[in-house]
Amino acid sequence: SEALLAHSAGGITEAMLAWGSLLLARGGKVRAAAWERDLTLRTLGYSTDNGAYYYYNTAPNASYEQTMLRVAEYAAAARLPYRYWLADSWWYYKGTPARGRPGGGVTNWTARPDVFPRGFEALTAATGWRVQGHNRYWDATTGYARANGGRYSFLRDRGSGYALPVDAAFWGDLLRNASRWGLAVYEQDWLDYELDHFAPLTQSASLGGDWLAQMAAGAAASGVSIQYCMSYSRHVLASTQLPPVTQARASDDYQPGNDQWRPLGTTALFAYAVGLAPSKDSFWSTPVQPGAPRYRAAQSEPRCRLQAAVSTLSRGPVAPSDGIGLSDAALIMRSAAADGTLLSPARPATKLDAFLAADAFASDGAPTGEVWFADTAVSSRRFGVLLAARVSAATAVSQAQFGYAPGASVVAVEANSTHRFTRLGAGGLSLPPNGELDFRLWNLAPVERNGWALLGEVAHKWVGVSPARVTAVDASSSGGMEVAVRGAAGERVTMSFAPPCAGPCAAGGQPEATVSVACELPASGRALVRAPEGASPCAAL
Repeated sequence: SEALLAHSAGGITEAMLAWGSLLLARGGKVRAAAWERDLTLRTLGYSTDNGAYYYYNTAPNASYEQTMLRVAEYAAAARLPYRYWLADSWWYYKGTPARGRPGGGVTNWTARPDVFPRGFEALTAATGWRVQGHNRYWDATTGYARANGGRYSFLRDRGSGYALPVDAAFWGDLLRNASRWGLAVYEQDWLDYELDHFAPLTQSASLGGDWLAQMAAGAAASGVSIQYCMSYSRHVLASTQLPPVTQARASDDYQPGNDQWRPLGTTALFAYAVGLAPSKDSFWSTPVQPGAPRYRAAQSEPRCRLQAAVSTLSRGPVAPSDGIGLSDAALIMRSAAADGTLLSPARPATKLDAFLAADAFASDGAPTGEVWFADTAVSSRRFGVLLAARVSAATAVSQAQFGYAPGASVVAVEANSTHRFTRLGAGGLSLPPNGELDFRLWNLAPVERNGWALLGEVAHKWVGVSPARVTAVDASSSGGMEVAVRGAAGERVTMSFAPPCAGPCAAGGQPEATVSVACELPASGRALVRAPEGASPCAAL
C-alpha cells in the first residue's frame, strides 16, 4: 500500500489543493480540463431532477415531449438561453421496485415511446438543447445482459436484483448511440446503492475500478462527459485517473425550501482539489409554484436569491427547474451572459479556513457560518467574491484571508442589496451576524496606482469579474481604466468602477457611489469599456 501526505504553511485550503494536485499528477489529469471539456459547466441549463417542477410531472394533458417543447418555447419568450437540459430517471425502462431497489433498476436505457413518442432525437432537433442523461443502477433482468438474451457480459446478483456490465464494448455502444440523440453528460447516479447492494464490488479489488474505467473509455470515445452522483469518496478519488469524469454532486437533492446548499462550501473544496466541478443540483427561481403534485401544497422556496448565488459560485452547473411561466428571468440571468455562458468565478467558492476551523473546534467560541470565497485572476490582478450567510456573531475577515498582501489597497461592494463600495482598512471586511434571507455577497477588487478599481458587473450579476466576461484589464497612468469584455452581439454590458478618492474618504469609512459604464457589444461580441466615460466609453474589438 502507499500513502500520499500533503502539507502547506498556507492553511487548510492550500493543503487540500496540494494533496489534490499530487493525485491528479499521478493520474495524468489536469484540474482545469473539466471546464474545457464539459458544456454543462460553461452554459446555463434546465433541470427535471428530483426537486424540479417537472420531476415525474408533466404539463396538464401533455406528454413529456410536449412538456419539454413548451418549456423551450417559454424559455425563448422569456429570454432564458438554456443550452442543455437534465433528463432525470422518468424517461427510460426500469424493473420492478423491491426492498433495496427503490424505483427499480434499469432494464433498458432508451426513451420510452409514451414519454417521447418521436424519440429523443426529435426533441433535441426541435429545442437545440444538449442533454444530461440520468442513469441509475442496472437491474438483474436487463435485456442488455447476454444471460437475458442480450449482447453483453454482465455480472448479475439474483439475491439483490442488481447487475453490473463487465464488457467494454457495452459502454462504447451505449454512449455512442446516446451521443446521436444529443447526450453531452452521462449522469451515473445511485453509486452508493450499487456498491452497498451488489456484493461482487466489495469482494474484488479490481472490479469497481474496471467498471468505472470502462465507463470513462466509452464516454471518451463519444466525446461525452460524466457526472458522479450519490458517490462515495472512493468513486471521487478514482476519477483522478478518468478525464471524462468532470463533475460530482456535492450536496443532497434539492427540494423547495430545504438547505441542501449549505455543504457546498466544504464539499466543493474536496471536489475541486481532485479536478471535479461540484454540482449543487437545481433550484426554483420564484417562491411559490403551484401545480407540482410531488411537493406539499404549502411548499415554497423562500431563498431563491441565495440558491441562485450559490449555484453560480459553485462553478458547477446552474440549472433552474421552474414550471412554465413561473421563472424569475432577471434572477436567473444574474448567473449568465445573454448567450447562456455562465459568469462564474475562476474556481469554486469554498469556506474560508477560519470558518472550517471554527466548525471543527466549535468549543473555541469563534464565530461560525457559511463564509465562502473564490478568486479570479485577470491581467495579473486578483478579484474576489465572498458569500456570507448564517454568520453566528459579528466578525471581520482580514485581507490576508482573501490572499491579498498586508497593506494592499482593496475595495469591496456588497452586491445582494446595494451597489455602493467600501474601502477596506487594516480591520478587513466587517461581517454582521445574519441568516439566509439577508445573506451578503461581496465583490472585492484591487485599487490601481491611479486610484481606480474595477468592480465589474456587480449591478446585474453575482460575479463582478468573471473570466468568461473579462479578458483583460489595464489602468492608465493618466487616470482611468480599460476593460476588454466579451459576450453576445448586441448584449448590453454594464461595468462598475470605484473612482479615486475625491475627498476625505478613509479606509473603513462610509460607503461610496460607484461609477458605471454601459456598453452594447458589437457584432464581434468583443469591446473595450473605458472609465471615466469620456468621448468613447465603448470601442469595438
